[in-house]
Amino acid sequence: MLPDLTALSLAPLAAALALLTLLTPAEGPLRAAGKGASTLALALLAALNAAPLLALALVAAALGDIALAFRGSRPFLAGMAAFGLAHIGFIALFAGAGADPAILAIPVRAFAAIALVALALWLGRAFARQAGPLCLPVIGYVAIIAAMGLAALALPPMPALPLILAGAALFVLSDALIGQQTFLDRRWTGQGVAIWLTYHAALQALTLGLLAV
Repeated sequence: MLPDLTALSLAPLAAALALLTLLTPAEGPLRAAGKGASTLALALLAALNAAPLLALALVAAALGDIALAFRGSRPFLAGMAAFGLAHIGFIALFAGAGADPAILAIPVRAFAAIALVALALWLGRAFARQAGPLCLPVIGYVAIIAAMGLAALALPPMPALPLILAGAALFVLSDALIGQQTFLDRRWTGQGVAIWLTYHAALQALTLGLLAV
């Protein structure tokens, strides 16, 4: 199904809002508003294209964006929970698009799946060791995003597959960078920009890819 061309104008609007968000303070109401608005624009795009589950997954992601714009363990936990729900939504969408675990037996897919599981185990262990009371939620979240990536890898060949796989990979990368920053205290110039741009690019790719299924 091809997305509605008029509604597609919301995709560049979301991208513009995402870029404008980088001009706001790193934390607080302005950052929350910018992040939430850019993701909600994609949710509206999904809704206008009669994709309610995708719209709900993106609304959950927007709530996660808003929560993570504030400092503290409670907003962070709320953000993880919201993004966990978003990933569950994506997994359901991939299942509806024909994801089949048997496809993971294809050599290239199997290699990618093994690499993803190995990365999840390594990062999950590293993050959990430094997460304190958030240890179990962090492990749970890493498991959910790994499951999302595996579900994407299990999709059958289709024109939108490269876009969906790119979106899933970028989401994993963005979250890995957040974990590196939050739990391993490894920071570098431009890290916040890289996290935000890879995350929004992931949402754009997943949204447009799933709308084209």
